[in-house]
Amino acid sequence: MMGRGMTRKVEKGVLGGNSSGGLNGFGSLTVPAGPVFYPTEEEFKDPLEYIYKIRPEAEPYGICKIVPPKSWKPPFALDMDLFTFPTKLQAIHQLQARSAPCDPRLLD
Repeated sequence: MMGRGMTRKVEKGVLGGNSSGGLNGFGSLTVPAGPVFYPTEEEFKDPLEYIYKIRPEAEPYGICKIVPPKSWKPPFALDMDLFTFPTKLQAIHQLQARSAPCDPRLLD
């Protein structure tokens, strides 16, 4: 039952059947799909709590996909008054003062 906080059942035998990975007929590695979760609005009120809840089921795969409810609007998490990022200072006025990489004077 999808859409009610249940996982979508991935291929049969992901952790132990014939689709659990290994080499295919062409000699390349096949990787099994991870589980996909569809939480309800109620379950996704606290996303971190939901992640902790599904962790035991998702952890054996090493990856999972969580599709949030359509009504979920993530809050804007940056404080624009305090947000800064470092910039690199480039001496653009000196770019033409250096030798070109294919300058014949450098090849001697």
